[in-house]
Amino acid sequence: MENIMIVTFDVESEGYQALTELRKKPANECYTISQAMLVRNTDGQLRTIDGFDTGAETHNDTRMGGLIGSLLGVAGGPLGMILMGGYGALVGSAIDWGDAVQNASLMEHVLSCVTEDQIVMIAIAQENSNTAFDNNFEKFQTEITRFDAAEVAAEVAEAERIQEEMARDAKRKLRESKKQDRRAQIEERRARISSHFSEIRGKLSRK
Repeated sequence: MENIMIVTFDVESEGYQALTELRKKPANECYTISQAMLVRNTDGQLRTIDGFDTGAETHNDTRMGGLIGSLLGVAGGPLGMILMGGYGALVGSAIDWGDAVQNASLMEHVLSCVTEDQIVMIAIAQENSNTAFDNNFEKFQTEITRFDAAEVAAEVAEAERIQEEMARDAKRKLRESKKQDRRAQIEERRARISSHFSEIRGKLSRK
């Protein structure tokens, strides 16, 4: 089965050590790692620190390495900010993200594993069992959470679609707002010009 693993480290240096060791042996008879990345959550933004991509394919010939990049891409967008608690960044937005948030329950669970100022490894692998991969982290202080890669991929794809749709909607609303503002400015200038000529006529009538 193809899984996304979130490995949370209590000690930052152990995250680097674990990634280095995993990079040397990304596959055995029990698992094959397509990609692994070290990530830190800083002020609600996920920043990639280090990682590797083996280019390995799953048994159904699907290249899965890009999934982590897509997940992090969504996490860095407006929907990701909401899911990670960054509502303040969207105050005043003309877009209603309510439905998008309701449809991103799995992504919310994934992103909730990446807590503030903590080193986390995100890996995607095909596994015959959980034990072999987990054995790589026995000597470290970690917590490992698994998610079905196919389910995450489907939700990430939907999130990307929603964000693109919302972005188009936002641009449309901004254009409409600018048109309305421009019309208001035109009417204001029209009134000023008309008033100017009224003053001229008043002056001329008194002569």
